[in-house]
Amino acid sequence: MDEKSVAAADGKPPQEPRDAGPTGPYRPGYELVAEQILELITELRLEPGERMPTEKDLASRLGTSRTVVREAVKILSAIGRVRAQKGRGALCDGRRELAGVLTLASRWAGFIPRRGGA
Repeated sequence: MDEKSVAAADGKPPQEPRDAGPTGPYRPGYELVAEQILELITELRLEPGERMPTEKDLASRLGTSRTVVREAVKILSAIGRVRAQKGRGALCDGRRELAGVLTLASRWAGFIPRRGGA
């Protein structure tokens, strides 16, 4: 009996480790999309206060679902890079030159801007 047959008889598909892969530790799709959105903000030269593309447009451009885009925008809103307004869309917030610095692999550490030099 081969490995696949054992897994099927067990009733559970074989699972790969979620914490490591060929390119490094596992990262949720919404984290990757958050980085792509920041790159897109830079490419589009959006200034603070300018309206971002819609969820539907972002999902289409980035090849993902609106749900993943929504979660990515929540992250970016929480760290002060965009402002999400229910029913009105998302607006750029913060400085454009910071668009490339987001690396979410460390799970939020160091990405919330400090206020007052503290």
